[in-house]
Amino acid sequence: MIRQVFNSAELISLLDDNGRLQEPVTLVDGGIYTGLQALTSLENLTFAKDCRLYNLSSIPILKDLTLADDGLLHDLSAVTAIENVMVAKGCALWNLSAVTEIKSVTMSNDSRLWGLSSLLILKDLVLAEHCCIDGLSSVTAIENVTLADGCGLWGLYSVTSIDRVTLADGCGLWGLSAPMKKRLADLRAANTKEA
Repeated sequence: MIRQVFNSAELISLLDDNGRLQEPVTLVDGGIYTGLQALTSLENLTFAKDCRLYNLSSIPILKDLTLADDGLLHDLSAVTAIENVMVAKGCALWNLSAVTEIKSVTMSNDSRLWGLSSLLILKDLVLAEHCCIDGLSSVTAIENVTLADGCGLWGLYSVTSIDRVTLADGCGLWGLSAPMKKRLADLRAANTKEA
């Protein structure tokens, strides 16, 4: 049986000298876990609904994870890549300022990724309804991205290329230059014509 962890002190006590969990554990619904600077990996961790993890500043990569509904991962400032991650409904990942790669990420309804200021290309991504990705100030290209109803991409001041983007009603790409706004309008018109 997998151990259930109820508080921060208990979680921290299970870390080895390298900041990794020594055994599989599961968090509790609504659990709040703070002071997790020593944690270097989320391997062996099962998330619970509405759990919140703070001070995750030593985690270098988010890989092979399934988050539970309404979860929060805060201060992910050391993360450089997000790979094979399922971001569940209502989840938010904060302070992703070092991320340079996103690969095989599934975003469920109302999920959020915040502060992706180092990402250069946003590609191969499907956003479910009402998702948001913020802080995309370094992104120069958007490729093969599908946005469902009510999604938003924010801070797109550096974008010079948009290709294979599908937008549902109520979506917004914010911060685009005038030429990129025209490109987006042309893509919307082409998508409407194909439908």
